[in-house]
Amino acid sequence: MVWPSIRTEERPETAALPPELLGRIDAIVKRYPHKRAALLPALHECQAHFGYISDETGLALAEHLELAPSHVADTVSFYSMLRTRPVGRYHVEICQTLSCALLEADHLADYLVEKLGIGFGEVTADGKFSLGKVECIGACEQAPVMLVNNELYGHLNRKRIDEILDKCE
Repeated sequence: MVWPSIRTEERPETAALPPELLGRIDAIVKRYPHKRAALLPALHECQAHFGYISDETGLALAEHLELAPSHVADTVSFYSMLRTRPVGRYHVEICQTLSCALLEADHLADYLVEKLGIGFGEVTADGKFSLGKVECIGACEQAPVMLVNNELYGHLNRKRIDEILDKCE
């Protein structure tokens, strides 16, 4: 993903960031010596507010932080925890790194695809579930692991996955 770096007077209209979000972003910026250093936590704030980072949000944030739009786009595309599309009410992410892979996370990933009826990066028709793969969650001692709306679940098997997903209402 690359947004063009263009002069301020040539920028297209961008969606305005709501005042309450701008307040949280400005509080983050104050903790850093340069606005650029606040980009990643500011992106997390935007994602928490909107659920994902749209092109319009990225452009508006770039303008607010006085950064090149391409710098924001590069950061968004680099980090797998930053989403560029809406997700379901329950966003399920399964770890794909070595510890989990050795304990057959790939088979559990296939099971999730089958059970939810969607592929990775997709959302169920009712908007209830979305599915993603992530790199190391940092819970190797509980492998294989997954996150549901950033809540960690470990020691997974098919039965445990069924129990976890059945609790999602």
